[in-house]
Amino acid sequence: MHFVSLSYMYLDERYGCKMITTVTMNPAIDKSIILDEVTLGEVHRIKEVVETVGGKGINVSKVLNLFGTPNTATGVLGRENADFFKNFLNNNGIENAFYEADGKTRTNVKVIETAQQRTTDLNEPGIDLTPGDVNTVSSILLELAEARRVCCS
Repeated sequence: MHFVSLSYMYLDERYGCKMITTVTMNPAIDKSIILDEVTLGEVHRIKEVVETVGGKGINVSKVLNLFGTPNTATGVLGRENADFFKNFLNNNGIENAFYEADGKTRTNVKVIETAQQRTTDLNEPGIDLTPGDVNTVSSILLELAEARRVCCS
């Protein structure tokens, strides 16, 4: 079962409704490859590679964090590369409560051609969740929602 990225925010009264929880059901490692130009079938020299964590809810958490707003990011990560996400979030002071499913969280590649000023996106499919995964994620979300006011975006 695939999920479209969602962003739900739960507002927590303990923080004067400033504590927000974002939910990302289909996160990704966003990998940007920067080079001059691509000619199909040729070998190219890459100028720079940038990797970061992404997904609608995670992106909301990153912006909230920039504004000093406490928040928690949750959702589903693939167990094989969950540490990449958790390390980023922990290093940036974003609390996280992700469920880890079997598999690997997708990587989305952006090929950025500076000479042509164009970008090509190559997006992998998300993790296939089992019915058990869906039940566990639902339980986590219900538990979070019980303690917080819910605001959907």
